[in-house]
Amino acid sequence: MALANRTLFVLAGSAVFLLLWLGFIVLLGFWAYEDAKTRSDKPLIWMLIVLLVPNFLGLLIYLLMGRTKAKTGPNRFKKPLIALAASVLLAVALIAGGAAWLFTRDAAELHSVPGLSVGMIESSWGKQWNLSFKVSGAEFNKTVDLSQAELERFHVSASCDSGRLYLRLSQGAVEQDFELSGAFDERLDLSAFQPGKLHLLVYNDEAKNASLRMSWRESP
Repeated sequence: MALANRTLFVLAGSAVFLLLWLGFIVLLGFWAYEDAKTRSDKPLIWMLIVLLVPNFLGLLIYLLMGRTKAKTGPNRFKKPLIALAASVLLAVALIAGGAAWLFTRDAAELHSVPGLSVGMIESSWGKQWNLSFKVSGAEFNKTVDLSQAELERFHVSASCDSGRLYLRLSQGAVEQDFELSGAFDERLDLSAFQPGKLHLLVYNDEAKNASLRMSWRESP
């Protein structure tokens, strides 16, 4: 299924969910009014509290404080409200499950979308840069300032299930590319570079489930 069709599915599903959610809110208001009318002499006020106080706090307030009297009659909106609430939950489950299934199929299509990454995790602290993604059409950049000792100890561990993963190092007119596909675990030979700022660029050619760890600590 094309990426455009998957996007259309998500948009259509979101529209269905929004309609169900709006219907649920409206029906909740009718239920609150009908229920309060059988227990209180201020049904309109309680209905407004239920609808306008956010995060369902209004409903909680009504359940705790507005239903102190015994009910004097049936509420015709109770069963439709329960049915619609169940429909909303079912719609959420179906949309989330369908979207997850569709977006994990034919993941290679996502590589053609510039800047788009799925399952991307990036972290950088001290003298280390970690990066992982399921699929990605993006390039990842970082500039570091390395001493001579750090250049000599620049170590890369990388892996990907399929496709190709690359690291490009550049400093002025000097540029060097390393292929990190499959399982890679080596100290790089950076004798072509001088101490100072070094630009790192990670890119890929349809790499899947890629992970990359770079370290340039002076001590082992």
